Amino acid sequence: MDIPGQRQAEGKPVDHICISRNWSKSLLDVRNKRGADIGSDHHMIMGILRIKTQKVIRKTINRRRYNLKRLEDTECQKTFKTKLQEGASTLRYEVYEGAEEKWERIKTTIQDICENTLGREDNTRKDGISDSTWKMIERRKQTKGKMCATYARTRKGKELEKEYAALCKEIKKSVRRDHRAYADRIVDEAQVAANQGNIKGMFNAMRQLTNNVRPTIVLIRDKESKSITSIEGQIHRWKEYLEEILSTSTTCMEREEPASIPTELPISIRPPKREIVNAIKVRRTGKLQEQIIFQPKF
Repeated sequence: MDIPGQRQAEGKPVDHICISRNWSKSLLDVRNKRGADIGSDHHMIMGILRIKTQKVIRKTINRRRYNLKRLEDTECQKTFKTKLQEGASTLRYEVYEGAEEKWERIKTTIQDICENTLGREDNTRKDGISDSTWKMIERRKQTKGKMCATYARTRKGKELEKEYAALCKEIKKSVRRDHRAYADRIVDEAQVAANQGNIKGMFNAMRQLTNNVRPTIVLIRDKESKSITSIEGQIHRWKEYLEEILSTSTTCMEREEPASIPTELPISIRPPKREIVNAIKVRRTGKLQEQIIFQPKF
């Protein structure tokens, strides 16, 4: 947490961290990260919690690939081609003792060109954000560092705060614009794949748009809840399952036979006396034709 009275002297409220009583004993330490770039006039507070024992983390080699997405830019593509041609021309006139030395020289030349032109892939960057937006984010980070180094009530501190707020606003607009262009590009790819009859490419594009990349795989299990991996075992299990369903349906149909339906129903066919009297009255008055409803014949 902040030191009491420090943020009040700058004209801003004191930041706090809230925690439930159930987790109060798990909170070990709290620190204020003044240099964190979070897009706010408040400083970030970080708390350390101890919930369970620490896991044993194995060391893994992190291999970062070259940023091949930069080749989509025409200027970067031209510079990459020219540097490759220059490197090939210099390697042509060199003398090597063997094939291993020649291959090492070619490999190091290509690696240097890729390192200087393309750079490494940043795994922290999300897809759909342009390089210009990342440059603005880096500029905002530098402005945040300058704000932490100056006093807030001075003229320079106020100018830095205004610049930081303006950069936050521009970054939000640029991110929305980039996400819209990214979604439109994926939709166009899905439309082209649908027009070409490439159903797989269309569904892959839609999964990429909805961030649902992992395919859903349902395991087939036997009666003892053990997974079946072989194709023959899966076919045999499907056969058993369908036979059980069909056998249960036939037994349910053959359980009870329908009772015999009576041919004679207890209904009196003779019309009542009141209906006969009304029919005679209508016939005498000559209004029988008006009461008849002609139904169409199909």
